[in-house]
Amino acid sequence: MNKHPIATAAFVLATLGAVNWGLVGLWGYDVVAEAFDESSVASALYILVGLSGVYLLFERFARK
Repeated sequence: MNKHPIATAAFVLATLGAVNWGLVGLWGYDVVAEAFDESSVASALYILVGLSGVYLLFERFARK
């Protein structure tokens, strides 16, 4: 894996997002919404998780 700080942050955010969606799917418990009470901070985190996923896809397929 790329050791660039942005790549590391993207990996961490995407992993946390995946765990959050797993909890939502299994038990209907959204950790982000619970922690930030559906605020703009929660929205920003969801956006960052999505951008992290796009970044990781780009890194995986476009750098060949």
